[in-house]
Amino acid sequence: DNEKSVAELLGLLSKSRYRSEARFIEEYGEYYGRIFDQGMIDHVFVAGEKSKDRLRRRIVAKVVQKLINPNEEVSFIWATGGDSSAAGHGNLRSQAYTAILEDTVKDAFEAVGINFITRNYGMSWYGSGPELALCMEAVYGSDLDVIHWDFAALDGQKDHRIALWGERAAVHPSRPILFMMDSKMSSRYDIFSRFEEQGMGTVFVDKMAMDVLRTRIPGDENAALPPAIDNFICNGAVEGNIQCDDPIRFFMCDQDGAETCSRHKYSTGKDCDYGAYQKTWHPGWKENLLRG
Repeated sequence: DNEKSVAELLGLLSKSRYRSEARFIEEYGEYYGRIFDQGMIDHVFVAGEKSKDRLRRRIVAKVVQKLINPNEEVSFIWATGGDSSAAGHGNLRSQAYTAILEDTVKDAFEAVGINFITRNYGMSWYGSGPELALCMEAVYGSDLDVIHWDFAALDGQKDHRIALWGERAAVHPSRPILFMMDSKMSSRYDIFSRFEEQGMGTVFVDKMAMDVLRTRIPGDENAALPPAIDNFICNGAVEGNIQCDDPIRFFMCDQDGAETCSRHKYSTGKDCDYGAYQKTWHPGWKENLLRG
């Protein structure tokens, strides 16, 4: 008998949460609470009450579906569309933040009988429109629960692309929740904010708040840091890279004498030659871990 009561499911979910917290403490050590406090997380993930309710209802509907039909396979599908940074270039596929996201939350979803599945469609030198937006169903699938936009570097000032993306997501057969990773300073934020009033569930992942979150991570002057943050702040900068006036490098350059930082940024093993993709503008495995 595979049927479980609501109380049993809540118990399993609670156990999953404890396991996740233990994992985070292992990765971030004593700095876990300082980095991931709830107030900071609320600033990173910006969503109105209507959008929060739409996301909650979507998850609850999956749980109810599983309770009604215990033998049915029920899945929650997240698809990431984005540029080479979203794809995780320079890292192992399992190190990209979309894969980290799946690995982080799948246990909680499995506790209530749901398969959490991610699809990473990040691609180098390909913007969000018009092709990807107009062909959203064909590219990302017709069964989406979340579609995530991460094209900020390539879309640049082409704000019409996020407008098109949102309109196409609104008429997608599954009416997915729309996530977007960008800065609140971008003019795209105002366009994205309108989608909630048009009936969509929207969650904005604010890069500015992520910058503040990173200031809580100790620098390389501290000895014996946990692996996830060891030399993450290197030579006073995230992964040792600093802003510069070089559009070819997407305005992110190495500092002088940054060899130590470069060695700690990527971890693909000796057998994987990803050197051609390990660029200053691509996030390393620790930044991907933080995002996921």
